[in-house]
Amino acid sequence: MDLLESGRETYEREPWTALLYALGSDHGRGAPGEALVADLWHLDTECIEDHGDYARIAQGFARIAGGALPLTAVRDHVAVQDGEAWLEFQLRGHEYHWDARVEGDWLDPAILSRFVALLAEQDSMRRIAVHAPESAQDMLLIGTDEPGLARLRRTTGLDLNWLA
Repeated sequence: MDLLESGRETYEREPWTALLYALGSDHGRGAPGEALVADLWHLDTECIEDHGDYARIAQGFARIAGGALPLTAVRDHVAVQDGEAWLEFQLRGHEYHWDARVEGDWLDPAILSRFVALLAEQDSMRRIAVHAPESAQDMLLIGTDEPGLARLRRTTGLDLNWLA
């Protein structure tokens, strides 16, 4: 994402939004979901098309969790045309299998909610904040703690909330 991708007027009106989304984008570099800033993730929720897409979601979530979710053996199955999708991984010796609802190429929001719950079970102060414009299909996910979120809100003036 380019800082001026949404237009100069939008950038001038909402510079923090443009900057954070740009820093959270992978820009086509490195592994999908690998942003310029490890704690940020600009996630387009219309992103589930084939095998590997939910695995990429899991790896992106693990990245912004800042080491609190060391996932291993991550694999998925995505067959949109058959209405089938699932994600499997291991975390600290436990195996997880999550079925995902298939609605075209849209990410099942329950997967994100399950990761939020899984992160809350870990011995970490880290949580995931979200900035999600109402009419947009994308969102900014931010791995931080309570003081970090307060600083971001104060500095940027953005409406940031904990992802539920």
